[in-house]
Amino acid sequence: MANVRQIINSLEDEIIGRKELILKEMINSRSSAVRSRALREIASSGLLINEIDRDEFLEEPAPEVRKAFVKLLTETANTTDLAEIALKDPVESVRAAAAKAYAESNQVEESELERIFEDPSKKVRKSFLLSLIKNGIDPDEIVFLTSDPSVEIRNIYRAYKGELELDESIVTDLPKTVQRLLLEEHFKNKHDDSYNEVIKLVNSSRFPGFKTLLVEFIGTYPEENARRGLEKLMKNDDPVVMLTAIKTYMKSFDFGSELLPLAETLMEENDEEKRYLAAKIFKKLKEPATVEILRGNIDDPSDRVKATIIETLGSMMDYTLEHEIKFALNSTSSKLKKAALKATKKLKLTDTAEDITGIINNRKESLSIQKLAVSVAGFLRIGESLPALEKILLDQFADATLRLSCAKSVARISPPRLEKLLGYIG
Repeated sequence: MANVRQIINSLEDEIIGRKELILKEMINSRSSAVRSRALREIASSGLLINEIDRDEFLEEPAPEVRKAFVKLLTETANTTDLAEIALKDPVESVRAAAAKAYAESNQVEESELERIFEDPSKKVRKSFLLSLIKNGIDPDEIVFLTSDPSVEIRNIYRAYKGELELDESIVTDLPKTVQRLLLEEHFKNKHDDSYNEVIKLVNSSRFPGFKTLLVEFIGTYPEENARRGLEKLMKNDDPVVMLTAIKTYMKSFDFGSELLPLAETLMEENDEEKRYLAAKIFKKLKEPATVEILRGNIDDPSDRVKATIIETLGSMMDYTLEHEIKFALNSTSSKLKKAALKATKKLKLTDTAEDITGIINNRKESLSIQKLAVSVAGFLRIGESLPALEKILLDQFADATLRLSCAKSVARISPPRLEKLLGYIG
């Protein structure tokens, strides 16, 4: 009998070959949308890259296809063509995409630097500048931007150099990455004095976006300052400040039971975002003492809150959850289904076989949900799912990654069935 691993490897080869045939047809399609999609898929997969005629696509009449071609050039590190498109393409959005990719290549020629910044489009110049900043260009190399016709671009440059004042009405109009760089420049020395200054700015700010930025910045301070500041801001009356402080605290530290009282309070709030944060805290901590609180909120009206609770209780091995899991598996919410599938796998609930098979059979389900259901069916060795798995496996027009997932699950449930179905490939 053919080796199962050989069969799966051969299936992968067959799928790749079929994908290449489809891409060759797509690249020659009369539809510009189809040609664009083909170029994007070639760029992401690496298939057929050496067979692409660059001259043909440089002269392509459809702007959306040329823009997709920029993505392919990015993947192949073809900086010469990127620079040419950034300088010469007649469409602003295509030049902007090429300028961004060219800047991120970190191979920008000095002779082309000023030429691209002479583009009449602010969008092109801004895309180019932000990507250069992302790559850490020396500000002195682009000092000519102090006379750029756009106030926004001049402010971005001044912020990058640390020369812009912390006027929140101006700062909030800047891109987020530049705002953070400006704060780093203004508060290079993260000591108690600068920490206190940032706290004062939080309390005096009138702009929600600026408050968020400042609170997140507190999280970059030394741990003693950051913890103290965020713990204080988590009790702030301003919901923007409070929620941002909680999220930043959760992201910055391996927090423990100190957040439990806060999570219990938040779970009783009318605001969905607060209840969701509470559920995420409970999920992170997985404290046995919180099981009753989670069970008491299992009927939360928010799908994402309820899904987080189901997944958390599942990971805490709460077998009283089976009714809610079966309900979630048959709901119309992808969040609930995903959480229920994860809980099913954790708890090894084979009583859900019919529900999982139903998800696999439903071609209207999202690909991610179908793949998760297929994985769970294989993990639990659900024999009832074999006909559904085999149907997808033998469908040459089904998604390639889904077919492979089905092959692996069939191999786990019944290796002889896989050998009988696809042994001819090996």
